[in-house]
Amino acid sequence: MAVDVIYSQKKELERLLTKKFIPRDNLSQGREALKHNLIKVVTGPRRAGKSFYCLETLAGVPFGYLNFDEENVVKIRDHGKIMTALEEVYPNEEYFLFDEIQNLPKWEFFANTMQRRGKNLIITGSNAKLLSGELATHLTGRYQEIAVYPFSFNEFMTARDGGQSLLMDYLQTGGYPEVVMNNLAPQDYFATLRDATVLKDVVKRHKVKYVTELTNLIDLLSASYTKQISNDKLVKASGIGSHHTVSRYLGYLFDTYMFMPLGKYNLKTSERIKSAKKIYFPDTGFAAANFSFSPDWGKLMENAVFLALVRRGFRPNTELFYYQTRNGKEVDFVIKKGLEINQLIQVCYDLSDPKTHKRELSALEEAGEELKCQNKKTITMENLGEFLTPGKL
Repeated sequence: MAVDVIYSQKKELERLLTKKFIPRDNLSQGREALKHNLIKVVTGPRRAGKSFYCLETLAGVPFGYLNFDEENVVKIRDHGKIMTALEEVYPNEEYFLFDEIQNLPKWEFFANTMQRRGKNLIITGSNAKLLSGELATHLTGRYQEIAVYPFSFNEFMTARDGGQSLLMDYLQTGGYPEVVMNNLAPQDYFATLRDATVLKDVVKRHKVKYVTELTNLIDLLSASYTKQISNDKLVKASGIGSHHTVSRYLGYLFDTYMFMPLGKYNLKTSERIKSAKKIYFPDTGFAAANFSFSPDWGKLMENAVFLALVRRGFRPNTELFYYQTRNGKEVDFVIKKGLEINQLIQVCYDLSDPKTHKRELSALEEAGEELKCQNKKTITMENLGEFLTPGKL
């Protein structure tokens, strides 16, 4: 049975390889990683293009393939049978791509054994737990993380054969490859993707009992994107009624990349952990599709800037934060390098109104004095497109 499944997937792989590929901005990272035998761990949201990224990375290199996001594969619990079947279908391959490997029970032992047999592995997963727990315990020092998100603005422009005039289209449509490449209706697509993520990656995986309350929590987070939101508020408004359960459910949602939290910068680590988090989507299309009324361009811009900073390698809550001055004025993003604050960034759709100009810039000035940082940047719709271009900061 295992051999039949792998042969079937091999034919599907051959079909995938005939599709059009959009070169990803960080493709060189994957190709450089192929030169060593560390396990390449490609993570990111569901449907963000992780598989195609790996196929691009492996272009010109013979490799074996198995997708664990298929029921017939997960049913095969015996690692030995899977390895024997792979050896039969791909007898001479050194490189292997394993998609959504977290669906295989005790996958980390399977990956370890394959690596010990001299195989060069690329594995993908839509759950951030791949980078902690089992991964940290069993693959310490033997893996390299590569994050793949939906298309950046640069990749979006390549896919649409257009220029900077596509910026507002990008903010509303987002960068999910299937939406961009196939001109799918964003609202229908994101509703289906959300349901699939909640059901497969949260409810089934973690055996969630309070599905209605979980849905309430998701709606609250969706409506609060780019805003500070505390656990106290979520406990009261979701109907869950328990801080522990809310924290647990939030962890599940963050692990699946359904939402991405950003903490407030504070010199004290304990205060950072306790701070109210700002919530971002992994793609602006998710934000725009959640609301049928006119888009809030300022919030979409802020979400896009957050994602651009993450793509540049700034890790939320480690090197990337928001900040609130002693007078309660907020700065959207604080970039920390080592022990120093490197840059402050404020995002605002339009600064032509004097009151808005004064409010946004006074927050930057106060934060600059308190954090001893003079590198301050304001991003408006006028310079957003330039900022979203790779290499710009």
